[in-house]
Amino acid sequence: MAVQRKTSAPKKAKVKNVTTDGTPKPVIQQVVEVVSEDIQKQEDALEEIKQDAQNIEHTVEVLEKQHEDDKEVNTVPDAKEQEKEVIEELFAKDDKGVAPEITSYKENNTTSLVVWIFIVIGVAVLTGFGLLLLVQGPSTVTSLFVKPTPSPTSTQTPTPTPAAVKRSDFIIQVLNGSGKAGAAAKMKQLLEEKGYTVKDVGNADTSDFDNTEIVVKKDKESAIVLLKEDLGSEYTIGKAESSLPDSSSSDARVTVGKE
Repeated sequence: MAVQRKTSAPKKAKVKNVTTDGTPKPVIQQVVEVVSEDIQKQEDALEEIKQDAQNIEHTVEVLEKQHEDDKEVNTVPDAKEQEKEVIEELFAKDDKGVAPEITSYKENNTTSLVVWIFIVIGVAVLTGFGLLLLVQGPSTVTSLFVKPTPSPTSTQTPTPTPAAVKRSDFIIQVLNGSGKAGAAAKMKQLLEEKGYTVKDVGNADTSDFDNTEIVVKKDKESAIVLLKEDLGSEYTIGKAESSLPDSSSSDARVTVGKE
């Protein structure tokens, strides 16, 4: 609370220089009067300062009293808060003691429920088993527990792997059908290098074979595969068939063509 002090501007002292009868006052008397007026003003000013000081002290006392009242008001909620905390602690302790009992009660209820479920299932199974005996007879029930006889599984007999074919087992006849001299001899040399047995070399009935032809006996068809494999890189293979007569002295006949 701010204290406002009213200050008034100093008034100039008016000194009467004349007496009541109109004659001028002496100078000393005039000075004394001026000094007396100044002293009076100073005393008045001091009195005002004292009054202001008293007002300030009173204001300070009022503020201090208000501050103390505020402290008292604040202590009341603190007391209430402490009381509330004490009550909560009491209830918390009580809850801790009750909780285990509630838990054990729930566990007992759960255990009893599981037991009843198993009892109901067992009764249902026994009832169904009894009805099955009445309707189907004991033979049907016995068949449920008898293991079925396993049926024999058929085993496949592995087919024998054919023996590896040897080139030396085939007897080859070479004929020149290209019209070029030395073509049959060249073929004979190549076949012998591959491992074949060349028995006869000659000329074909005609010399107009464009491609090389292979003819074998029916029981020597495996020779076709080998001859194509060995001659295909140097000759163009045309006809290849198993039409050679069984009476032939050779197992296969190779006729050399122009290509």
